[in-house]
Amino acid sequence: SIQELVSKSFFPIVHVCKLIIFFQVQVTFEGVRGRSWSGDIAIDDVTIAKGGCFAPPTPPPPPAGNCGSRPSVRIVGGTVAPRNSWPWQVMLLTTSNRQFCGGSLIDPLWVVTAAHCVTRKSPRSVRVRVGAHFRTSQLVGTEQNINVAQIISHENYRKPKSFSNDVALLKLAKPAVLGRGVGLVCLSNPSNVLPIDKSKHCWITGWGTLKSGGSQPNELMQASVPLVSKARCLRAYPGKIDDTMLCAGLDQGGVDACQGDSGGPLVCEFNGRWFLEGATSWGYGCARPNKYGVYASIAHLRSWITNKAGLSQPSPPPPVTPPPPSSPAPPTAKPPPPPSCYDNPKYADICPSIASCGNYCNNNKAWAQKNCQKSCRMCQGQLQCGSTPISQSRVIGGQDAKPGAWPWQIALQRNNRFICGGSLISATWIVTAAHCVASSSNPASYKVVVGDHNRNANEGTEESVGAKRVISHPQYNRPGRLNNDIALIELAAPVKLSARVNPVCLPSSDSNVPTGSKCYITGWGKIKHPGSSHPILQQAMMPPIDPAKCRRRIQASGVSISLTPQMLCAGVDNTILSGCHGDSGGPYVCLNADGKTYTLHGAVSWGSSRCDAKQLFTVFARVTQYRAWIKQHTGLGG
Repeated sequence: SIQELVSKSFFPIVHVCKLIIFFQVQVTFEGVRGRSWSGDIAIDDVTIAKGGCFAPPTPPPPPAGNCGSRPSVRIVGGTVAPRNSWPWQVMLLTTSNRQFCGGSLIDPLWVVTAAHCVTRKSPRSVRVRVGAHFRTSQLVGTEQNINVAQIISHENYRKPKSFSNDVALLKLAKPAVLGRGVGLVCLSNPSNVLPIDKSKHCWITGWGTLKSGGSQPNELMQASVPLVSKARCLRAYPGKIDDTMLCAGLDQGGVDACQGDSGGPLVCEFNGRWFLEGATSWGYGCARPNKYGVYASIAHLRSWITNKAGLSQPSPPPPVTPPPPSSPAPPTAKPPPPPSCYDNPKYADICPSIASCGNYCNNNKAWAQKNCQKSCRMCQGQLQCGSTPISQSRVIGGQDAKPGAWPWQIALQRNNRFICGGSLISATWIVTAAHCVASSSNPASYKVVVGDHNRNANEGTEESVGAKRVISHPQYNRPGRLNNDIALIELAAPVKLSARVNPVCLPSSDSNVPTGSKCYITGWGKIKHPGSSHPILQQAMMPPIDPAKCRRRIQASGVSISLTPQMLCAGVDNTILSGCHGDSGGPYVCLNADGKTYTLHGAVSWGSSRCDAKQLFTVFARVTQYRAWIKQHTGLGG
């Protein structure tokens, strides 16, 4: 017999055709020996008939589905995936930028792949690309290339069977930045009942060849495949299947992963969230009848993955526990973990009714019907509106904020110079103070920086975006000085949302700040007067003040500004706790009843010229008074 290896990630396919046959016969040769470039093994077939050799016919892929619908067909037999639709898909590259395997992002620092992809490889020989759609150098703007710091293959890989425990972890040299096109998939959950031998299908994705021995596609492919029982899989592969493996595919073939897909994800949907159930491992050929694709079973290997990566089991994030305002020390509570899974991004312009809450999900049916559903969620540390990944209290009398603690905080620049703060209320809209933009309404003068913490350092999370429109309230400074001190800035392009960049919730027009609410002011303003703006973002707890009490303090100070219903007052008696120059336009947010999310109730407007609450409390534009105006210009509901 002739033995030949055809690897799922082996590019130079060798077709053997040197057997002379002098009688009419058709012979199929299968082989299991040989060397592959990545160590991946799959067995293809060579058919010899009438002195010539040819590949078995491959059925053409079915047409792509309509907008908003998921196709029910394959990678071999699949369709091109919509861009950013599988944000956990990872591409493994050689140092020469050649794609050889896939993987799944389960944490900003960790990738799950197949052990056979990285056997005998050093971390320096592998790079990871996240946010990719094209296999080649063609870019879509969401890609991140990250070096590998550590490779951990399962210690029992190939024990007791050839592809048992075919799983490995890659620890990245730096965290992937989560946002559009880059997200995390949930690890298989013991409570999920897999749809074995059911009509419900799961999904495979990758850049593998479109037919056995064929060429690789340039774009990411997707396919739906049914899971099959261990008993059926053992009939296909007698003696070769164990509990560390999971099988998927059609009896008639036509749908499968293929060369180059190894290590990539097999995901199943449960209650609107996607869970990683398999990592592409091996199979006989690609999409052959009664020869299913075999995957490393993540359900079986989950404990090994979580132990090696130091990841906890899914649980709700702990409640935010800010320190009391009198506490000078930073909070000791540990921040909740970053999001551990992700549902796919949704675009705000398609579903503006939920854009104000930053609930960006890829509910394709909703997209097609223009009917947004709020059922899309991230499974842990979800980036819902107003959520902050850090538990919280310098602003005058405040303290340094932790990086990422206030992901809606923006820095406003005019002619590349920091002037004010502001709040991100959607991927394309900012709320700030009208007096911050009063000197120029030319959008070209302004830039907005999101994801910033230390303005004097590049921390890798910042994104600078130009302004498309600047809209000050038409009644600014009327009927009195600094009345209606609020403005909107539309960005020239949407910012990438992530754990460090996330919109704050907007209040309803009839809501008030409840007595005793935990509210905060943040900004890069002066921390003493006289002084200069501070490079590190500051924060301070600042409870709301009764309007009557605030008016008495204003009158006693001799300031000729009236407190109007469009203003909100906050501060702490007998302290210097105050906003100051440079904090203007920045957020005043209050913790919601859920103990996890924040709502924007004010934009810093004015206060004591000495930045001293003993003279004056801090006054904000009251956002509830402007909900209709905000909706008129931004389309954000509420």
